[in-house]
Amino acid sequence: MKALMWKELRENRMKIIIGCVLLSVIGAAVSIAYRFLEGGIPGMGQIPPEYADLIKKLLPDFSNVNAYLYSQWFSKNLQQVGAILAVVLLGSAIAGERELHTAIFLFSRPVSRGMILAAKVIVLFGGLVLAVLVSTGGAVLGALIVGKAPQPAFVLTATTLCSVA
Repeated sequence: MKALMWKELRENRMKIIIGCVLLSVIGAAVSIAYRFLEGGIPGMGQIPPEYADLIKKLLPDFSNVNAYLYSQWFSKNLQQVGAILAVVLLGSAIAGERELHTAIFLFSRPVSRGMILAAKVIVLFGGLVLAVLVSTGGAVLGALIVGKAPQPAFVLTATTLCSVA
């Protein structure tokens, strides 16, 4: 099992690294955008008053960095980009073996097909969790760059929920 997991990690390490970097950059960008949106949306005074209240209800809460990060990063962007990363990682997990002609070699070994699939799932799930953790660090770093520090308990709770989801 250990050798199978090592093989999967070697084959997918670049995808995992690129996913971590991509998610970190997006997380930092979302956090840095808070600085520009903190004072409100530019041009909000030009909207008729009857629509301004409705728009303010629909917009995320920009008064608190924790609420902003939850509404813009943890509940929306991280899950969307994370789902795309999951598809990229898992999409070629089985098909890649056949395409690279390594499936014949794998099936000739005294390892069950279930064990091969379990090794793939464990490594790729671990890569997704790593991407969530690293990208959350990018989001927190972006918030610190603009001078807004999210509460550690909030970050830990939101990261745990996103990892489970």
